[in-house]
Amino acid sequence: MDANRNQRWSRLIAEELHRGGIRRAVLCPGSRNSPLLAALAAVFGDAACTSHVDERSAGFLALGMARAGTPAAVCVTSGSALANLLPAVAEAHAGGWPLVVISADRPWELHGCGAPQAMPQAGILRPFLAGELALGEPGDGAGELRALRARVARIAQERGGPVHLNIPLRDPLPSLPDPAWAPPIVDDEVLHGRGDRPWTTCWRPGEPLPAWAVPGVRGVIVAGPAAARDHGAVQWLGAATGWPILADAASGLRTPDTPGLVCLGDALVSQPPAQPDLIVVAGDMPLARSLYEWIERHPGPLAVLEADGDRDFLHRAAWAAPLAMGAEALARACAGGDGAHAQAWLAAETAGQARLATALAIEPWGANPVAAVACRAPAERLVVANSMAVRLANLHAGPVERTVVANRGLNGIDGQLATALGTVIADPRPTVLLVGDLAFLHDLPALAVRVAAPLAIVLIDNGGGGIFDFLAVAKAPGFRPWVRAGSPLAVDSAAAAFAAAYREFTDDGLALDPLRDLEVALGQALVAPGVTILHARVPEDGTAQHRRLLAAAAGRAAGGG
Repeated sequence: MDANRNQRWSRLIAEELHRGGIRRAVLCPGSRNSPLLAALAAVFGDAACTSHVDERSAGFLALGMARAGTPAAVCVTSGSALANLLPAVAEAHAGGWPLVVISADRPWELHGCGAPQAMPQAGILRPFLAGELALGEPGDGAGELRALRARVARIAQERGGPVHLNIPLRDPLPSLPDPAWAPPIVDDEVLHGRGDRPWTTCWRPGEPLPAWAVPGVRGVIVAGPAAARDHGAVQWLGAATGWPILADAASGLRTPDTPGLVCLGDALVSQPPAQPDLIVVAGDMPLARSLYEWIERHPGPLAVLEADGDRDFLHRAAWAAPLAMGAEALARACAGGDGAHAQAWLAAETAGQARLATALAIEPWGANPVAAVACRAPAERLVVANSMAVRLANLHAGPVERTVVANRGLNGIDGQLATALGTVIADPRPTVLLVGDLAFLHDLPALAVRVAAPLAIVLIDNGGGGIFDFLAVAKAPGFRPWVRAGSPLAVDSAAAAFAAAYREFTDDGLALDPLRDLEVALGQALVAPGVTILHARVPEDGTAQHRRLLAAAAGRAAGGG
């Protein structure tokens, strides 16, 4: 039904704008925006479209429609056409009126080289916008189309002021068949959307809940890092509905008072003990690829409870709501869950923890046993660095009454030592930092800060970026030394330079039980003032050990699932 890639891209945009509540469109003539004009006219209908040659007036026409109670869009071509909308956008911003600005743009190769009607367009209205979406050039894969629908659906439902969609389009522009285009096969839902509903419905208090929000629906709550901002609301939702809570280590929910707590979700979803009707993600999407790929495959609806804006990088959610208000609404609507469904997950958790403990007890010295000791330590706070450290904690951090801190906003390895030191300065409690060697090296100058309260740094040194061993790049030529890069840092000398206590642990055949030695030293460090660095040298390749333990927790063979 779509003649070319531009037409498909434009049709999906027009459909999600209309399903998101935009009811009229003002169309300004142009060539670059012609696919958008055709799509808007086809989806909205000729009677809902008005043509005007002057973009400045067109902007105010759309604003007038919005002020009369009909949210409207205005579509312009590339170049200075967009600049002519600034007065209307500024007025809409000042009054808080909804107004959707759609601008076609030139592809990247025509920018900055004197091509006609090419100027920087993304961001020029930003001071006056409630939302902005600068799209890339049209793609035709299922993931790209799903993302397009999801992102446009959200911006179409913004009612707090003007928003801007900037859309670069490459020739051929007319809605005529392109013999060079062979669109990949995608499922009907991606191609045609979710009926007359937006791809993602952005719920507001007072609005009706979706049809699936009924008592007894079998749900699973997946709690990501940002759930920690309002973990009480997530606990209430779990208690009211009986839904199990699959909680990331950094979610703030791995505590004894969390009802239906499942810590081994990463492992258990390889063979789910019970299939839910509904998945609710609270906070961010989960850390583990196994868990968010399970969410992506799940055929039922996905709801997201978001602490701050769009957190659905899978672009799957059918329903999105603010975390606390959405949790309260679902708790009231879905009270009284299926007890057998919840019990299946909790029984799998109990059995998985027993299998994990048995398997861990016979594992040789390595990153996992070291991480398990760090996560079991009697500290009042656990700070977990990114990359491999947070994945180790996700497997080994059980339900303990303590604070867990992890910089999961951007997932970078920078500032891990400084973050831990900052928590100890502001709130002096015994703290463990679990960190890898590259993250430690990256933030070494932070140790110049002095602290009085105990900070035990458990440094897992596997000779470089161990996280990359788990990724496809590990098979690429040049993986060593350019990706899996280590460092010759003498940690003992660095500790001495910053007046930190230091001990090294390794399985070199001299120590009878290096793991027990580490456990004892960690207990001592948590009652000693200042910084103690516990340097655990472990084998470089820990992938086999980690996969064995995940398989044991899941109750399957190490090579399966």
